[in-house]
Amino acid sequence: MTRVLLLVEGQTEEAFVNHVLRPHLEPLGVFAERASLLRTKELPEGKPYKGGVTTYHQIARDARRLLLDSNAYVTTLIDYYGLPADFPGLAEARTLPDPMDRVAALEASFARDISHARFHPFLALHEFEAWIFAASAAAEEHLSVKGLGAELARMAAAAGGAERVNDDPVTHPSARVATAVSRLGARRYGKVADGPDIVAKAGLAIVRSACPHFASWLGWLESIG
Repeated sequence: MTRVLLLVEGQTEEAFVNHVLRPHLEPLGVFAERASLLRTKELPEGKPYKGGVTTYHQIARDARRLLLDSNAYVTTLIDYYGLPADFPGLAEARTLPDPMDRVAALEASFARDISHARFHPFLALHEFEAWIFAASAAAEEHLSVKGLGAELARMAAAAGGAERVNDDPVTHPSARVATAVSRLGARRYGKVADGPDIVAKAGLAIVRSACPHFASWLGWLESIG
């Protein structure tokens, strides 16, 4: 069985890998080992604090650490939204008008910097919650918020697709989901508690059909088995 190690940004992505992606890949001969959270700082007692992205140095350091395992591919699941300012090629990518081109350029810059045959970077466009827009009906069912599915579908259509919901600090995908849930229902959206479960309930086929950038990455993962 082919092994793949995944460097992820936070607990939401960790739960998605461990509970959604791994069961999908195993029958295809690909074992997604337990997701590795980014180590972002050292706590006073010497233990690493995990989750979130503050500098590219931290991302590259952890990717290279995983590549020390000579019997596994390494990939990433990190949000395009909120990338650190020192990420390679970020200034140049921001000049490109199409977000699909921007994220592809950044992944290419990332791959060149790490420069390893077993490394295949992936940046979620614009962040994990873009996939919730693709899974709008499942989101309404899971959260029991009437009208949420139609509202998320409307916003995705207005943006030109789930992965094109933008990365403005106020209107990035997770902010839009949280705002819509609060406005339409008497509850809050929990990124870790709800996000991976919604994607699981919808199924990866639904998400990949609406998210071509995600679909390309998932196709690569399926192909290495």
